[in-house]
Amino acid sequence: MKRTLKAMGLTLILSAPITLGQIALAQVIVDPIPQVRQHSQTRSAEAVFNRAMALNEAPLTVAQNYSQEEEFRAFQKSDYTYWDAAVLASFWNQEVLEAKSRIGRKVLWSGNDQSALSMMLVDARVKALGTVDALNLYSQSDFTYDDAAALAEYWGDASPYESKLRIERNLVLGNEQAIHQMLKLTDR
Repeated sequence: MKRTLKAMGLTLILSAPITLGQIALAQVIVDPIPQVRQHSQTRSAEAVFNRAMALNEAPLTVAQNYSQEEEFRAFQKSDYTYWDAAVLASFWNQEVLEAKSRIGRKVLWSGNDQSALSMMLVDARVKALGTVDALNLYSQSDFTYDDAAALAEYWGDASPYESKLRIERNLVLGNEQAIHQMLKLTDR
């Protein structure tokens, strides 16, 4: 009975200005949560906070919305590379720009604790290693056929194609700098 009256009251409050020909902005006023439930929720929040403090973690916060510019800046300042974004973009079925933004958002949300993002990157790399034959990252890189031929000779690969596959695997794993260093060691 009490709920029916509240619902009728809410209906009247919301419809009264409309019936009088006025524009109304609906404001729903919710009754306070019963004391017992409120106490248990407060206690739960305190328990979460105390547990986080005991584990030397930051307490949970509400996710904040950031502009795309802030997300890109966070991505650029992070330790994540273009190749990480490319691997995650494939994993998330997104464009690389969208993945960079998403990585930046996750960096901003998580602060120093980026373990969830790191785990996603591992999963994405494992999946990407299964598709190295497509040479998706190699084709996006600045490595040339001559680079692949020189590395094939240096690594003892049977052909430049085998070297391209190895370059692809290293790009997936985030080892672009190591490839460039090895290129310097070749006799070309």
